[in-house]
Amino acid sequence: MTDIREKIRLEIQALTEQANAAQEAQAQRRATVKSVQRSARMEGQPVSAQTAALLDGYAEGQLSSDDVLKALDQRYKR
Repeated sequence: MTDIREKIRLEIQALTEQANAAQEAQAQRRATVKSVQRSARMEGQPVSAQTAALLDGYAEGQLSSDDVLKALDQRYKR
C-alpha cells in the first residue's frame, strides 16, 4: 500500500514540476514578446498585426522561434 502511495506521490510531483516548467517557459516567451514589441515601438516601428499574431503564437507555445523567424524571412524577402 505504501509503495502505491509513494508511486502516486512521485507521479504527481513529476507532473507538477512539468506544469511549473511549462508555465515558466511561457512566462519567459511572453516577456520576450513584450520586449520585442516595446523595442519596436521605441524605434518608431510598431509591429504589424500580422507580426503580432506570429509573436502571440510564439508566446503561447504554438510556434517555435524558428517558425517565427522563417515566417518573417519569407514575408520580408525581396
